[in-house]
Amino acid sequence: MSKSRWRAPLIALAIVASFVLLAEMVLGGRGRMTSAVSPDGRYRITLDEGSNFIDRNFDLLIWDRQTSSETRFQYLHDQSPLIKREHFVWSPDSRMAALVGDRYFTIPEAELPSGDLICLVYDVQENLLYDNYDHAEPSADRVPAERAKELFGNAILEPAPPIE
Repeated sequence: MSKSRWRAPLIALAIVASFVLLAEMVLGGRGRMTSAVSPDGRYRITLDEGSNFIDRNFDLLIWDRQTSSETRFQYLHDQSPLIKREHFVWSPDSRMAALVGDRYFTIPEAELPSGDLICLVYDVQENLLYDNYDHAEPSADRVPAERAKELFGNAILEPAPPIE
């Protein structure tokens, strides 16, 4: 078959692939969702991962069951789409939730003895998000591993379970 006979099918294939890629980027399929309920049962925190076709951005949703209100943060720092283990850990007093996993781009001080990393911590009472992202502003509020052990106790030291 001559080169000219392959040209039209290859162009058609490239056009179809481009439309599929564009649709995925614009519409985005829903990705993984990880959630946990606070020890007192009042809050549910959920990581809602959009399409991770190019990078891994996600929404963080905090639902207050007592007031029926929801707080949403868009986490736009690129994170590795190759995360194998990830979960939320709540402080015993239900005030803070930490997102812990195995592959984030964080400051070195965010590493726990298990090798897992603390990506972020959310304070539900103050409505503050502490970010351990390694490219955040130097003045950003952070929660290093030593401080996290004080806030979360032994629960923060447990390795994150594998993502199914």
